[in-house]
This record gives sequence, C-alpha cells and structure tokens, in this order.
Amino acid sequence: DGKWGVDNISFLTEKIQPEAIAYIQGEGRLCVMSSLLENSPYTVLEALALRVPFIVSNVGGIPELIDERDHAHVLFSPKPSNLAAALEKVLTEGMTIPRPQ
Repeated sequence: DGKWGVDNISFLTEKIQPEAIAYIQGEGRLCVMSSLLENSPYTVLEALALRVPFIVSNVGGIPELIDERDHAHVLFSPKPSNLAAALEKVLTEGMTIPRPQ
C-alpha cells in the first residue's frame, strides 16, 4: 500500500466509450481530466450526467459547466504540483460528485 492505501492506479487508454463509461462508474473510481487547453469537453458533461466523481483542470469553459459550490473540490490549475495537491485532497478528504451548472 502507498501512503494513502492506494495500490491500484490505472491509466485507461484502450477502452472504447461504452467500456470506459462502465469502468468509471465502478465504486471507488475517480476520473482525472488534466488538460492545458479545453473549451467545453464532452468528457466533463458525461461525468456530470453520470454522477461520476472527478477532478479537472480549471481551463477554458470547464468552470462554466460545474456548479460554483463544487469548484474548490474539483477544479485545479493546470500544473503538475496543483494536480498532485488535488489528488492528495481527494485521498485525504474524499471524493466529490460535482453538480452541473
């Protein structure tokens, strides 16, 4: 086990959409969407609609998709250190299922 009891981290790149959606809806899973540039990504809309916990870069139109009450829990500035801090926050404080705007 790692520092927070995390011993199973996966990077999914080979699943087609229905498989990926079924996977991310599993218990204890967190979607991490880190981008330097986005507008209004469909992945965020899908996660909101499916009520999947996630953290996401605070870029482009992403904040406009998420209820302001959840910004502090799910948005991070697109820097590696901020991503690490957001992951640590999830591991210590728990996951948030963000609400759509």
